[in-house]
Amino acid sequence: MESPWGLAGQSSVLAPTTVLGVALALSRAACSASIYGWKFAALSPLRSFLGNWLNSVASLGALNRFARSMWLGEPLVWLKTDHAYPNLAALESSKQSIDSILIATGAVSAEALEEAR
Repeated sequence: MESPWGLAGQSSVLAPTTVLGVALALSRAACSASIYGWKFAALSPLRSFLGNWLNSVASLGALNRFARSMWLGEPLVWLKTDHAYPNLAALESSKQSIDSILIATGAVSAEALEEAR
């Protein structure tokens, strides 16, 4: 009997999917290792699993809130953090010279700055 969509069975899809999944995990680990080292890269499969789990939980929570708001006729509440950016007037009041910033952060001493001038 022919299976749906012309597939011979799950086993015909299992091998290519597994190969692609392993290749993706190795690629992700290699990219992480090139920047952060192999100790960090060794945990990339775990981080990938946990990230997918977290996104799944967040998506299910969002669907639950949407269904609840539709069912009860309540407005949908936005749960993300509001981003507040200072306006130009707020930035103008805290202007500092580059000299004072360099000295305050310890990037250069006052003596070295004066000598450079």
